[in-house]
Amino acid sequence: MTDPQDLLGAVTDPATLTWQRSTFTQNTCVEVAQVPGGALFRNSTIENSPVVPYTTDELRAFILGVKNGEFDGLLD
Repeated sequence: MTDPQDLLGAVTDPATLTWQRSTFTQNTCVEVAQVPGGALFRNSTIENSPVVPYTTDELRAFILGVKNGEFDGLLD
């Protein structure tokens, strides 16, 4: 399994990545950029937001949990 920190190694400037936002947002949200081996996340409301790496396996587990309703309580 890839170490999430390894995903940051090839990124010298996060501004050069293609960041995506959900279509359900009003321009303030979590942004994600795909990189080899996983993805990087940041908060669009924080200037120079820290970038948090997740491996493909970590993302898969989280997304499957979301689809399964495991995080529905976060929206209450």
